[in-house]
Amino acid sequence: MQGDGRQVRINAALIPLLGMALLSGPAGAGAESPAPAEPQPPKVVLAHQQLPAGRARVEPTPTGRAPSDQAPSDQAPAKRKALTNNLAGVSAGASLALEPALSGAAVSFGENYFGQLGAFYKDRYELSPVPVEGVTEIREIAGSVSFNLALLGDGTVASWGGNGHGQLGDGKKKPSWENGAGHVTVKEEVPVTHAIGGPLTGVKAIAAANEHAMALMSDGTVMTWGNDQYGQLGNGTQGFERQINVNERLPKLVPGLQNVRAITAGGGSDYALTNEGTVRAWGNNTAGQLGLGRPGPDHCETAVAHFPRYELCSERPLPVMWTNPASGKFEELKEVKAVYAGEFFAYALLRDGRLVSGGANRDGQLGTGADTWTGAEFPPAEVKRDDGKPLSGIAEVAAGNAFALMRLESGEVLGWGSAKQGDLAGLAGEECRHELSKRKPPSREGLPREPRLCVRLPTRIPALERLHPQALSAGSRFGLALSAATVYAWGDDERGQLGRAKVPRARFTEGARTAKEAGNATPLKVRGFGAASGVLAAGTHSVVLLKAGVVPPAPLVTAVPQALAVNLSWRPDTATGREPIVGERLLYRVSERTGEPEPAEQGKTESEEGPPVSLPSEPAYLAYAGEPLEDQQLVAGARLTAEPGGWSGARPIVFTYQWLRCNPEGEACVEIAGARHPGYTATAADVGSALRAMVTASGAEAPSGSELTEATEPIAAAVEGENTRNAATSVKLSGPALSFTITRTVEKLPWPGRENRFHEIFKPLQAVPYEVKFTASKRSRVMIVTPLPEGARPG
Repeated sequence: MQGDGRQVRINAALIPLLGMALLSGPAGAGAESPAPAEPQPPKVVLAHQQLPAGRARVEPTPTGRAPSDQAPSDQAPAKRKALTNNLAGVSAGASLALEPALSGAAVSFGENYFGQLGAFYKDRYELSPVPVEGVTEIREIAGSVSFNLALLGDGTVASWGGNGHGQLGDGKKKPSWENGAGHVTVKEEVPVTHAIGGPLTGVKAIAAANEHAMALMSDGTVMTWGNDQYGQLGNGTQGFERQINVNERLPKLVPGLQNVRAITAGGGSDYALTNEGTVRAWGNNTAGQLGLGRPGPDHCETAVAHFPRYELCSERPLPVMWTNPASGKFEELKEVKAVYAGEFFAYALLRDGRLVSGGANRDGQLGTGADTWTGAEFPPAEVKRDDGKPLSGIAEVAAGNAFALMRLESGEVLGWGSAKQGDLAGLAGEECRHELSKRKPPSREGLPREPRLCVRLPTRIPALERLHPQALSAGSRFGLALSAATVYAWGDDERGQLGRAKVPRARFTEGARTAKEAGNATPLKVRGFGAASGVLAAGTHSVVLLKAGVVPPAPLVTAVPQALAVNLSWRPDTATGREPIVGERLLYRVSERTGEPEPAEQGKTESEEGPPVSLPSEPAYLAYAGEPLEDQQLVAGARLTAEPGGWSGARPIVFTYQWLRCNPEGEACVEIAGARHPGYTATAADVGSALRAMVTASGAEAPSGSELTEATEPIAAAVEGENTRNAATSVKLSGPALSFTITRTVEKLPWPGRENRFHEIFKPLQAVPYEVKFTASKRSRVMIVTPLPEGARPG
């Protein structure tokens, strides 16, 4: 069993026993586990898209100990034994209380490229915690690299972040921040017309990974939506919406799944734990992570005709199998208590206390001691301790990108897998070797490659044991721990996911890899919010649930619509200890195509294990106004965006772009000088010509691959006197208030008969979306604001 991305869950009325990618479902999972006497904080479920996701954990009961900034000493707090006993027996399938304790709010920090922090704007990253806007009474959170879901107390689901595959479940493909809101609501599909219906209700648990999502319903069935590249929607189809003409943006029932008590997702792989203690799995199976005992059975085809039958997968739920040590027979895996999914690998906790794993093992993440890379093949094998003692009393497992953490009822904390960037909180690793790379070639920058460090068997982690954590979560090369309502973080901090409120060290310097990548092996306290009840380490961002009644920090920026105006206010960024920032810079313009990547973000990379060749698994395409371009008639001034689509191959993958001007038929194309960014605005020179874009993907260990988008219709001339896009207006702000009201747009028009001389024309705002770019702490944010109609009043 395995997964591409990771899922984490914070269980609201129940102890976070399912670690990060644990199948903790609302319907009772472990009959032998009594529910805690008091309702517990919410559950956070985290999953990843193609990056591992962290895991959100809930602190069951306060310990009475206030940890210091760094890891505490080895001396355990009083009555520690009683606390661990309270946690014992609570597992993935434990039932939720009828009236679970709800968390009042959530905060997040780290990468925000897709708006996954829920702050109704996007930027590269946020170093300090920002509030998740407008989401309260959270019972459970599931997250992936680009988006998050929140199960609310009324059984509905809120979602926020990227939406390129419809993973937000609102029936659209526009990111939540482009709606001018912090989140949207997952909707139902109208059965006959397939139109967008009302909110999806009756949800008991949620999971997310690899641009898709799952919902466990109160009747024991499962709904899925979003990316179906590997058949992870489980409905017998496979492919992207544009290929198979199936609306994947609204929840659909997974046929044949019943009596499900818990769900989890890892990368492109999904798992459902039944009331009978068996597991059904479907989706990506390239590393045998589904535990089917065979490679397949389906072959997910890529979008390119000359590369068919590329990925192994299952388009329907099938039983997880293994070789039973007791009988020596290959049979269905039974008596399962919990399931935890990582990226390309997964674990199953059996009711007799054993833990079995299956899938990828390049970094020793299976914990079986088997040779790296080859792993345990398809049938799951038992996880072993490094000291030879049998594993017992497992309270939770957190599966990350290529490593895992385990908390035992005895208070021990174990870890295994990748140990390169402090993933295992200072646990020393040895060089991982496999038959395919006895001597690694130099990197693409000509520098010698650093050794691949890993730990092959579960080993004690003293730095985490000293924290006496109640919950652990593992993400993409970083981890989180919850102890006495305090959050600690360690590992990779390239995108601010550790919440250190300081600029992380860059991984690349002037295009060359540095000698040591960013990372911190010492768990340090995360500041900037009050008492926490759960943690979730997503791919490159973190989510923290606050205890009921705790007020989150003020938003970094607020936008209050006025009649034909918008008031913007900034919160001074004092988390770094500096004086309030002045001199903010604001630019705004009518939003024609919102959310396009900024030029500086052109070389953004992805991280995922994969085959050693870059292949397009979804066609590159052109988008206009946030939606895929179809047969629209475009005029000069229209803003287009080239979307890379999906790619399989060795990571990281870097995308570059080149726009082309073609004849009306879309042939005989020539390069447009300087047009090498994802976005392009059609000019008068393009009138009568069709436009295309060449997207090139450069893999880490393979030659580049290129994909040409389809051509537009010939560009038409704009109507004389009609402005297709307002010129950007720039305003310099100063003063401690840092507030400004946009009341008009500004256009610069040439003076008649005078070249290079311009005069400004002021126009009142319209009740249409405006794209606002503001700079704070030397970093820019982009948001969408919409003024109210004339005569309307705020509120």
